[in-house]
Amino acid sequence: MALFDKSSGKQKEEFVIKKGVLKKWNGDSTTMRIPDEVTTIGILAFNPRESKAFNKVTEIIFPASLQMIEMVNFMTCFQNVRRIVLRGNLPMGYVNLIVQNSFDAEIEFSDNYGVALVDGFLIDKSKQALLFAVRHKIKGTCCIPEGVREIASNAMKDCEGLEGIIIPDSVTKIGSHAFDNCSHMKNAVIPNSVSVIEYGAFHGCSSLEEATIPNSVQVIESGVFSGCKSLGKVSIPNSVQIIRGNAFRGCETLREVVLPESIKHIGRFAFDSCRDLETVFYNAIEVEDFEQLNNCVFIGAGWTNGMSIIFGESVKRIPAYFLETTREGKSVFFYGASTVNSGGDAKINEIVLSDSIVEIGKNAFRSSHPQSVKVKRGSYCEEFAYKQWNRELVMVY
Repeated sequence: MALFDKSSGKQKEEFVIKKGVLKKWNGDSTTMRIPDEVTTIGILAFNPRESKAFNKVTEIIFPASLQMIEMVNFMTCFQNVRRIVLRGNLPMGYVNLIVQNSFDAEIEFSDNYGVALVDGFLIDKSKQALLFAVRHKIKGTCCIPEGVREIASNAMKDCEGLEGIIIPDSVTKIGSHAFDNCSHMKNAVIPNSVSVIEYGAFHGCSSLEEATIPNSVQVIESGVFSGCKSLGKVSIPNSVQIIRGNAFRGCETLREVVLPESIKHIGRFAFDSCRDLETVFYNAIEVEDFEQLNNCVFIGAGWTNGMSIIFGESVKRIPAYFLETTREGKSVFFYGASTVNSGGDAKINEIVLSDSIVEIGKNAFRSSHPQSVKVKRGSYCEEFAYKQWNRELVMVY
């Protein structure tokens, strides 16, 4: 089928179009100007098996009418393209498809898009949001452009060349899965201006070694650092009140966790499978929801060498069933973390009870079998320890 060009009065036989769908290109010129009637680029529109002319194209101009692209990675047949012009309101998902497969082409946007490419990042100028990164241009340590207020969901996902990221203090929000699977990123500098880090933001960053959570964050969302296998240290500030489930799940080399005074709730599996966890500094004054079934915060933690639990001077009460290993319909906060001495898969090396503690709930340590327990002479915990464990395990200081 030939398309009749009303403006020139000539037939354009190089394009086969049916009901707005571009079916095929038969041209052989270096510039491909897709007609304004096209709303969809069909799945076989640019089939390199049918034409070697695709290799000649150096410029593509997309129409304002375009709304959909059915092809996946369709730009692979335009490896010599040096200029791409996008006109109209093509949804950002398709813009992303074009940009990610643009090789080294210069990309121009019409004014109605309201976006700009800056150092390999596509920025929404009105919202001051980083929408996505051009993955093949992101290498080494990169700086998010100044003025960006939000890093959108999936913005940096799968940037395998990214080794480090510096985020300016203009950023207040990091969207869900923003850095998902940036597998070579070793460090992330997050400023105190960031108050929201959404779920899965750093999920699967398997090379991430250290992360500092800013003191403006109150909630560590679900799965934020899950699968960060190289994360050896994380600083949780005293602003954090909630750690959602799975937040640090699978951080296999995490060795130390400091739970600050501000913590009120820790979700299920928050530190699941942290195999190398050696020390938990527990400073929380009042943690809620311990009575919920299946909390299971530290399952599989300390599996490698066992771990120590050290209670800080801010702690006054240890809730019931705190280190319980049999559910019985009660909270199991450390379920699975204290059972190696009784046939389980992890162990508690040491429990240090501060002299600030004045109450220990029912069966808080019933199933735990630590190698040693430290208490201060004359404290409430000294008498408790002698009743709970064999005297030879109790060390008084």
